[in-house]
Amino acid sequence: MTITPSPDDTLLFPIGHYMGAFHPSAGAKVRSHDLRIGDHPEQLEPTQEFPIWALCHGLPDQVDNQPWTRAVVERAATQAGIRKPDQVIDELLNRKVLVEVAPNVDAAVAFASAYRVQPLFLGLGNLPDDPTQYGIGLFGRPLAVVSSFAYDLWKWAHLADSLWHACQVFADVAAEDEEGQEETNPDRILAMFLQLLHPLLARNVIYLDQVV
Repeated sequence: MTITPSPDDTLLFPIGHYMGAFHPSAGAKVRSHDLRIGDHPEQLEPTQEFPIWALCHGLPDQVDNQPWTRAVVERAATQAGIRKPDQVIDELLNRKVLVEVAPNVDAAVAFASAYRVQPLFLGLGNLPDDPTQYGIGLFGRPLAVVSSFAYDLWKWAHLADSLWHACQVFADVAAEDEEGQEETNPDRILAMFLQLLHPLLARNVIYLDQVV
């Protein structure tokens, strides 16, 4: 089930390709968690910044049932023992490690023009017991089971210049469909894509990157 956010809600997305933890020396504690965003590295402090960034992907047991908004992230962070998560979120927004998207067309298009979807893991094809569903993950270990539309987003969107360009390409392809059953309005395609991003992010089968 997907719930559309109210006008007062903003979706909160993490940006960057996770590069792992950095230990400065043998036996030392983690100094930072490293990301690549576009063509530059970023380091996240391990006790507050990294947990907030990770929470912005979504919790797999919750993300399918609600929009993953700033309010939801702040509540989850507080429950996890993170102090003053609103201040941490503001700092990461300033550094463009996180991005907020208001639920309106102009904000959505601006976001989609500046970022792109990159796939992770393997495509496993459709399921033998339910051919309308597709697996993404490792051989014998699907990490996500998704609709054909979400699978197409995972499979093709990274080839476009941006997420918005991907929406335009999807609309053009749909317009050429003789059966005329696919969505041909890129604004509506983007709205559907935005609803799919957090379920895919939460299962670590995509990441969002800056357009370079």
